[in-house]
Amino acid sequence: MTIIPLLLIALSISPAYAKVYKCMLNGQTKYQETPCPDNSNSGSEIDVTPNIVSTKGLRQYIKQDRLPKKLREQKEKDALKARRAWMDREVDLYAKNSEAANRKKALKRKQKK
Repeated sequence: MTIIPLLLIALSISPAYAKVYKCMLNGQTKYQETPCPDNSNSGSEIDVTPNIVSTKGLRQYIKQDRLPKKLREQKEKDALKARRAWMDREVDLYAKNSEAANRKKALKRKQKK
């Protein structure tokens, strides 16, 4: 559990995105934040953007881990209760339809006699 807060802190720190220039001055290679002066032999901008790693799986894990165990158990119990209530309604509806069908059959038998 102590790893998760440390991981969140590490992921929330964003690196600085500064431009870096490689310049050749008097036969020496220099790296600097400002563009190369006009009298330098060559100058080029260096791409320093970091690799971005997807944290989707980590976010889902953290989101799931945030739910306390009791809350997850309560959600499961509520879902089970809802399923049972739905099944009870279906059984009642089936029983009512069966009773109505039996009454119709009984009436037809009486009418035939």
